[in-house]
Amino acid sequence: MKEITVIKEDDRKRISLVYDETVNKSFIQRRIYGDKREIYKLLQRIDHPCIPHIINIGFDSDTVVTEEYIDGRSISSLLHENSVF
Repeated sequence: MKEITVIKEDDRKRISLVYDETVNKSFIQRRIYGDKREIYKLLQRIDHPCIPHIINIGFDSDTVVTEEYIDGRSISSLLHENSVF
C-alpha cells in the first residue's frame, strides 16, 4: 500500500490515508505504538453501518490496523462548525 497523506500523528499513533493498487481502493491505516491487537480484534467483530469495517490487524512491534475508508466530512469538523445533527 502506498501512503497518500498523514491525517494525524502524535506520540501514541499515526493515522494515514493509503492506496492499494491491487484492489484500486483507498483505506485508513492506523499505526498504534505498542500492542493493542486485542482491542482492535474486539472492534473488528462489530458490524454496524456507521462504523468503518476493520480489514486487517497486524503487528510488528506496533499495532497496524487497516480499515475501510469512508469519504466525507468527519464528525469532528461538523462539531467545530456547530452543525446540527
